[in-house]
This record gives sequence, structure tokens and C-alpha cells, in this order.
Amino acid sequence: MPLRRFLSDEHDDELRQHLTRLTFARFLTGTAYRFIGPFAGVIATGLGVSLSTVGVAIGAGDLTGLAGPLAGAQIDRRGPRAGLVVGASVLVGGAVIAAVTRSLMPFAVALILMSIGKVTFDNAMTSWVSSRTPYETRGRVIGLIELSWAVSTIVGLPLMGVITGFSSFRVAYGVIAVGIALVTVHLARRLPRDRPAVGSERGRVAWNGQTVAAIVAFAFMAAAIVSMFVTFGAWLQDEFGLSSKAIGGAAFLIGFAELAGSSATATFADRIGKRRTVLAGAALFAPATLLIGLAEPSLPMAIALLGLCFGGFELAIVSFIPIIPSLQPQAPGAAFGFAGGVSTVLRAMSAVLATRAYEHWGIVGPTVLSATCMAVTASLVFLVVREPER
Repeated sequence: MPLRRFLSDEHDDELRQHLTRLTFARFLTGTAYRFIGPFAGVIATGLGVSLSTVGVAIGAGDLTGLAGPLAGAQIDRRGPRAGLVVGASVLVGGAVIAAVTRSLMPFAVALILMSIGKVTFDNAMTSWVSSRTPYETRGRVIGLIELSWAVSTIVGLPLMGVITGFSSFRVAYGVIAVGIALVTVHLARRLPRDRPAVGSERGRVAWNGQTVAAIVAFAFMAAAIVSMFVTFGAWLQDEFGLSSKAIGGAAFLIGFAELAGSSATATFADRIGKRRTVLAGAALFAPATLLIGLAEPSLPMAIALLGLCFGGFELAIVSFIPIIPSLQPQAPGAAFGFAGGVSTVLRAMSAVLATRAYEHWGIVGPTVLSATCMAVTASLVFLVVREPER
């Protein structure tokens, strides 16, 4: 379904023309990148290692986001189209390695490449949209694109789970690598050439308290969801005996909650304010996460709470994405790159701590870690972060 129908004639013509294909590319890259989370236990078994060892590999992959500021500055100077193609191509390379490896170290390299590719691709897409959309209407556009993140859960991860169940996780990575390669060629042919950068300060972040607080808050939010994402699949497997196919089915249901979160952002964020919408998402996320760890839920209740958790997170983060580039209009890619770099450190720490906490204390450990990180985000957004005046 063409997404341009949800935009008005006031939106940029290039944005309306290419929104659907960019969103589809975001769906494929999101599916490849997210596969490791709910299937970490299955992949650990396939590689013959422990879950916490895979958690270290995930953390190592996430640490490559430290290159985000450099990548963002290059995107500001060279243009987001180049960043989209390069990022997707690197991600394909990582997925191919994951498809052929039989040991941990090459798989860790694959995760590193996929992380670099995803960070570059997402940064470039945010910059591409920001350069063509005024801040007042950016929430709707970002919300529409981020529907792909939810669809990757509803459609992508269950399909990957089915492929894994009938063959192996290696075949699943191979299939998604082919899909991303095809769409990358299509983007390279169809997207318009980048507009040249203007001004010597292009790509340089002018640091201030607002920018620092927003970046730190964004990073803690990323850490909050990683703690849940790398452990909920193993928890469903251990606590309720779900197979890889059933975990994919659970991800399918959770994806509808993420879809609701993205849809709510597209509908309400521009109307009531993106900052308020971030706080609303955090208010849904933290209590639901704590209840998962403390309430000893049944399987239906567990799925419902996971839905609130992931839906609240989606509402919060999609509403947050337009804020950071708008704080640094002369360097949107670099600013978002710094947000990705700081997020990388906290995501890596969260992946390692959450998987180890799960092995020692069960799901209680990761949920407490997750809720605490989101509380830090909500506090910074409420006390410090303000939306730019337009």
C-alpha cells in the first residue's frame, strides 16, 4: 500500500515519491538486525555456546555504534543517499557471514558488520527525511516509516522463525541477505542524487545542555529495550517451553503493540507535542516491564505485558527521533550519530548485564535493569529536554 496517501500535498515531492520503498528497506534491515534478540537462545544452541556468551557477542556488535558520530558527519557532508546504500551493503555482508559461519568469532564479526550497517542506514534515513520535512510535521513521517519496525516483528521475525524451525538460523540469515541486497540495488537506481552540503559548519555539532540531555536520555531508552529484547525469547522458552516457531508467533503478537505505538506517534505526536508523547510511552513501558519480572504472569498475561512494554517503547522512541536532529539543524546526521554512539555503549552494557542477570536471577534481573534505564530517560526528558521552537 503506497504510504504517500497518508501525506498531504504540502509534503516534499521526493519524500512522497520514495516513502514506501524506503520504508520497505527499513523493514528488511530491521528484520535482519532484530533476529538475534528473540532467537539468541536458539542461536547459542546452534553455535554450541551459552546465552551469556552470545550476549557478549551482541554487546561487541553494538559497540560499533561508537563510529556513529563519524558516520553522521560524513552523511551530512556527502549526503544521506550514499549513507543509505553503504549502510545496507555493509549489513548484507554481515548477514552473509552469519549465514555461513559455524563458530562464535565469525558470528561476532557478522553482528559487528550488521550493527555498523544498521546504524549508518538509520542515520542516513533520518537525515534524508529531516532535510525534506519541517519539524512541525516530522512526527507523522517518522511514525509512518517506523511502522516498518513493527512490521518486522509482525511479519519478518515470525518468517525468520519459521525458516529457522524448518532449517536453521543460518538459512534465515541467507534469505534476508538476498532480500536486502535486491532492495539496495533498487534504492541505488531510484533515489535522487544527494543535494550538496552547504557551509563550513555543516556536520559540526554545536554542543549545549539540551543536546547533551537529549542524547543521554535517548541512550538510556535504547538500553532499556535491549535488556528486554535479548532475554524475553529465552524466558519464553525456559518458562513456558516455547519452540523457536512459537517464539516467532509471540513476536508476531508483540509486533501489533509496536504497530500501535508507531501509529499513535504518526497520529498524535505532532498534535500534542513529541516530548509529551515520549513521556507517555515511558509511562507505559516501565510498569509493564516490572510486572513481567515481579508478577509471575501466565503465558497470556506475559504476552500482554510484553506488548505494553514494546508498544510503550515504540511510542516513546519514535516520538524522540525527530527531536535530536532538530536541536542541531546544521548537523542533523552528526547529532543523531552521537546519540547512536552513546546508545551503543549503553546498549552493549545492557546486553551483557541483562543476559548475565537472567542466568543468575531469571527474568527479574533484566526487567529491573530495563525499568531503571527508562526511569532515567523519563526524568531527563521531563526536567531538561524541550522541543525546539519553530
